[in-house]
Order: sequence, then structure tokens, then C-alpha cells
Amino acid sequence: METNNIQYNVRSEEMQEIISNIPSWIVRTGSCLIFIILCVVISWSTFTVLPSTRSSKVQILTNPGISRILADSSNNAFYYLIASHTMVTMAQPIIFKGSAKEYNTAKQLLLMMQELSGTDQHLSPEKLSKLNAGLEQVGQQQINLTATGYSGGIRQLKSSYSKLHQWLNKKLIAAPVSGQIFFNDLQTGRELAYIIPEKAVYYGLLYLTQDNITAINIGQDVTIRLDGYQESIYGTLQGKIVAISDVPADNNLYLAKVALFPNKHNTGEKMIGLHPGAAGNAEIITGRESMFARAFFK
Repeated sequence: METNNIQYNVRSEEMQEIISNIPSWIVRTGSCLIFIILCVVISWSTFTVLPSTRSSKVQILTNPGISRILADSSNNAFYYLIASHTMVTMAQPIIFKGSAKEYNTAKQLLLMMQELSGTDQHLSPEKLSKLNAGLEQVGQQQINLTATGYSGGIRQLKSSYSKLHQWLNKKLIAAPVSGQIFFNDLQTGRELAYIIPEKAVYYGLLYLTQDNITAINIGQDVTIRLDGYQESIYGTLQGKIVAISDVPADNNLYLAKVALFPNKHNTGEKMIGLHPGAAGNAEIITGRESMFARAFFK
């Protein structure tokens, strides 16, 4: 009986009138608003284009490459003649294979010999003793001065000067190229310094996996974030792929060369100090697609 009453109430004239009434203006307006918002979102996602990217490890190198200066295993001491980060010219002496005391003593002896040979009429025993003591300090006691007369003394001075000068030159390491020099720790058997050649051009070297190589092409833009350089402060490096290897290297990775844009070495508040060997991560832009396509077709 109760069930029949419920069915009767649902089908009553009052209930049928409520159901058949046209929705109020609030309901109609809300439906239109939802439809408009949906259309705006679809349109915005269709016309908003996002880049498609691939990631890769990257290393900064130079062309021509840096010139490395290695320590001689036969020497335990090295003396830098100039400061690091300075510009040097080809054949300029930069390192002495010995102690600072040996180098300075040898230079003083050469200067003293040059002055004596041009001014003194004879070599006194005191001067001979001083010169011989200096020669012994630099390990060149075999260049022993004994003559005290003018003729013999001057000839011996010139001969000794020549021998000492030759010895000093053999102990000097000269710059193989012109450029900016950077010194490392003085340790035998290791790299003493390296020189970035003058007018060297920096570029990025990408290491691409087999999965990435199929999507990478010459001409694609690259954004590089170097390790140790906070992006919010230093920004990023910008470049473009100019070459891709046809075969993988020994580590089964393909190599790609990135030409860096000179005017975009820094996009942040501070300048990125480029140096060979700097590493980081690269983002290669392989294409562009709308947000709508990325959301519904991938």
C-alpha cells in the first residue's frame, strides 16, 4: 500500500509540473558559462605551443684545443715564473724545473757575470769566491772560475756565462702556444698547466644515446645548464647543433657539436666563466606541438 502511494505521488500533477518546467535563468546561465569556459580552454590549449625536448650530457671544449704541459718525472720541484690566468706568448718561459731559489740565484749570477765582464779589469779572489759559491748553490760547481788576470778572467767569465745560460735554458719550460695559461697543483707526473689558445672558440659536445639520436637533427636549438652555475643567477648557454657523428664512439654514445651563440653566454645576472672541460646538461628542442595535441595524442 505504501509503495503504491509513492508511485502515485511521483506521477501526480504537481510533480509532473515541476519536472516539465523550463530551468530557471540561473541554471541556463551556468550551463552557458561552463560551455564558454570549455571552449576557451580548448582554444587556448590548441594555440599554445610547447617545445618538444630531449636531454643529454654536455661538455664544453675549445677549437683549437687546449695545450697541456705535463710534469717531468725527473724533477721534483717546479717554479712558476708567471701568475695563473695571465696571457702568454709562444716560446715565453713559464716554468722553471727546479726551486725558486735555484732560479733566482742563477739569474743573479748571470747578471753579475755580465757586469764583471764589461767593467772589471781583473777578477779579485773575493769576486771569484762569490761566483763559485753561487754556482755551487745551483749545482753547477763544475763551472769553476779560477783565473784572476784580465785576459784569462774575462775569457773564463764569458765561457762560464755561456755554460750557465745554456743550463738555465734547459731547465725552462716555454709556452707552446700563445694564449691564457692556467696552472694546476705542482705534482710530478701530472699536468702542470694548460693554455687556452688565443682566439679559441668555445663549443659544446653532446653525448647522445641511441634513443635520442633518431630525434636529433642539425640546426636544432640547444639550452645548456652548466654544473656549478645556478640558473637563477647565471642563466643558461644558448646554441645550435652544427654536426652529428654518423657512428657511435667507444662508449656507444653518438657525439654532436653545438655552436654557442657569442651574445648569449650569459642570460642571468652574472657572467658564466667558460673553461674547457666544464660539464652540464643540455636540452635539445626537437620540435613544437600544442598543449592539446600533447594532452590527447600522447
